Amino acid sequence: MKNITLLSTILLFAFSFNATAQASATGGEALDAISEVSDVVSSSRWEKGLVYKIQILASKDPLQEGDSQLKNLGNVYSYEHEGLTKYTWGRTRLPHEAARLQREMHRNGFKDAFVVHYYNGKRITAEEAKSLRK
Repeated sequence: MKNITLLSTILLFAFSFNATAQASATGGEALDAISEVSDVVSSSRWEKGLVYKIQILASKDPLQEGDSQLKNLGNVYSYEHEGLTKYTWGRTRLPHEAARLQREMHRNGFKDAFVVHYYNGKRITAEEAKSLRK
């Protein structure tokens, strides 16, 4: 895992250096790409181990980008599962933090929000997550 993180950091630095040089030549267009790569690098560390996320919505039809239901939430992630597009917000490795995030979403109007569990990037049941914590 350390090697992957180190490699990701090196690649991000190299890409950032190159993109900064391109940005000065093109007037800044390449800086958006730095942000995208940075997001990928930081999210890759969340693909390993047990992770908790808060599911806030599920929809038969995907929501449009910028949908008012998701306004002001920050990073909302979507994925296909059991024939629905499901939307999650927040992520943590700590069960008590997941409970706090769930309460936060309840206060923000997502009364049906609940904790979903992932292990190595794959959604698992609460029971499986509980056995992994032991």
